[in-house]
Amino acid sequence: MSMMRPRKRTCPSLRSPVRPAFGLLARSAFAASMLAAAAGLSACSGDSTLTLPVPPHPDVPEVAHDSYPTIGATPHTGRPALNEAQRARLQGDLERASKTNSAKAQAAAQASTPAAEPQPATN
Repeated sequence: MSMMRPRKRTCPSLRSPVRPAFGLLARSAFAASMLAAAAGLSACSGDSTLTLPVPPHPDVPEVAHDSYPTIGATPHTGRPALNEAQRARLQGDLERASKTNSAKAQAAAQASTPAAEPQPATN
């Protein structure tokens, strides 16, 4: 039985048909970007100074510094805060609900586990 040798790996040729097309595309993209850069710089080469764009409505009234809206903090529009008696009542209700839920969960866990066989007493 003859042993098959793996094919010798070679580097792809630099003159593959794909390379020139990519090079042409890269060159044309580079040329287009250079043209855009030249056009941008030629706009700055005039004798006049650069002017900022004029707003469409230059007669906008001045706004007071404290009349801007706050960002992130919205005004409170919900229920009023609880007073001490209401807070204590709510706290008690929550604690009672927690205890009953815990007791129900423990009872369900004990009911779902099989009864363990009694171990013989050793003295």
